[in-house]
Amino acid sequence: MGPAPVIASIRLAVRKALSDHTPGSLVLVACSGGADSIALACATAFVAPRLSLRFGGLTVDHNLQAGSAAQAERVEHFLAGLGFDPVETLPVQVDGPGGPEARHVAGAC
Repeated sequence: MGPAPVIASIRLAVRKALSDHTPGSLVLVACSGGADSIALACATAFVAPRLSLRFGGLTVDHNLQAGSAAQAERVEHFLAGLGFDPVETLPVQVDGPGGPEARHVAGAC
């Protein structure tokens, strides 16, 4: 008996996405700590070693909410616990009029 079908499906998708990487290559996963990126991280931690790939993780602290640094730290610890190396938080400062929702590419809308 193998994993649940949904887990097998995610692992297969990750395996397909990583299959053309050279053994020993480093793949990086961006993880917000939400359910979808946690699923991607877990599948990568399972698949990457089986393809002889190194795997690291990144999370972004947008500094938009109180406690965002603590959330980024939780994500770092989670990824490290799965064997991700390196693991890093990328802090960014979102500023300017209207915040992140006001940013757009001229002529895109």
